[in-house]
Amino acid sequence: LAQGQICRFRSALFAESPGAGFLSFFFAMFNARKKILKDKGAAPTELEEEVAKALFDIEVSPSSDIKADLRDVYISSAQDLEVKNRIALVVHVPFRVWKTVRKIQGRLIRELEKKFNKKHVVFVANRTILDK
Repeated sequence: LAQGQICRFRSALFAESPGAGFLSFFFAMFNARKKILKDKGAAPTELEEEVAKALFDIEVSPSSDIKADLRDVYISSAQDLEVKNRIALVVHVPFRVWKTVRKIQGRLIRELEKKFNKKHVVFVANRTILDK
């Protein structure tokens, strides 16, 4: 199928189907899973799926000014870390997307802290050291 045919099929399916809520959730989760890059065979955790969904929601938001930059951003892992009396969300990104993340880091952290209330958000780059 061509890209245009898929878009028309999805819009017709969502507009007329009584179960459109489930289908939109399914497609959103499917698209959010593209935001996670894990090692082969590793399944994403629930927290990683939540972070990926939040990134995807910010990306498709019509009022988002970081939409274009978020298209290239994906995560490799995420974890909660308890710091004093609060919880910090540590999001690991591959080093090749670190430059893009640093460019939009302030606005992206603000948006993610709105979605994950009561949590601080920290981005960390994963680097791979190769043998000589």
